[in-house]
Amino acid sequence: MAERIVSAATVQAKTDPSTGRVAGLAVLASLGSFFYYFQRADILMHGDATAHINIARRVFDSLTPGPLQLGTVWLPLPHLLMIPFLFPDKMWQNGMGGSIPSMIAYVFGVLGILDRKSVV
Repeated sequence: MAERIVSAATVQAKTDPSTGRVAGLAVLASLGSFFYYFQRADILMHGDATAHINIARRVFDSLTPGPLQLGTVWLPLPHLLMIPFLFPDKMWQNGMGGSIPSMIAYVFGVLGILDRKSVV
């Protein structure tokens, strides 16, 4: 069985209480910005936002559903992550289904930057 090598900085970052505080702040920032724009019905204000959720929705709701609906000018990963959240019509219509994966990715991105910062 291969032994996993873990740097001291990585162990310190995972046990450091500031990691939890930064994660909490990232979650609050993500939720705060979501609710700010959701209350103003501005989530789908940008045309690309509507295009992204429509591409993801076409995978299971179109005349020719399937994975061939993916891969237009954008890479398919964001659309694949949105699909489970776009099944309810309401989440597709108000843009919430596309926001959830982005909010989760934001929190993981902040934690990834924090982890990289602690290694340097």
